[in-house]
Amino acid sequence: MSDPQRRRASLTAGIIAALLLGGAILLAAAAHRAAGELIFAPRFASPDAGEVVAGYFTARQWGYRGLSERALAPEVREQLRAPNAVHPLIDDVFLACDLAVSAPLETPLYGEYAEELLFEVAYRAHWREVTGAPPGPRHWFVYAGRNVGGPWLILGQGTGP
Repeated sequence: MSDPQRRRASLTAGIIAALLLGGAILLAAAAHRAAGELIFAPRFASPDAGEVVAGYFTARQWGYRGLSERALAPEVREQLRAPNAVHPLIDDVFLACDLAVSAPLETPLYGEYAEELLFEVAYRAHWREVTGAPPGPRHWFVYAGRNVGGPWLILGQGTGP
């Protein structure tokens, strides 16, 4: 085989390999998204507020940050999209370990929903938190609320009740 033919064959093989790799990456991304839908959509629709809170953090833990936003109240989602919102390069909860969600406390704060519950969420982060806290233990107070017959939604979270 002459030199130009070898180069052409090598180029063709390289293009085919790149296309196969690209297709495999797209297929893996689609499978990841579909798995997230199957796993987390039912958790976000659960009648148990603790399941919704745990589902929200577990979704973020496994890299489904966009999907996890379904568990947020509309006003909380709006705050995430504000022009001055600060988002970390890597979500603090991504690949976290020792995720624990407490039993609910009836501690209404917002008063905007018929039912409001307070949860304590703890985990061990591998990444720096958006406020600059180093990797390590995290402890959040998370409010969930719903109106009669409606879904549970995350109303807010912070470092104090």
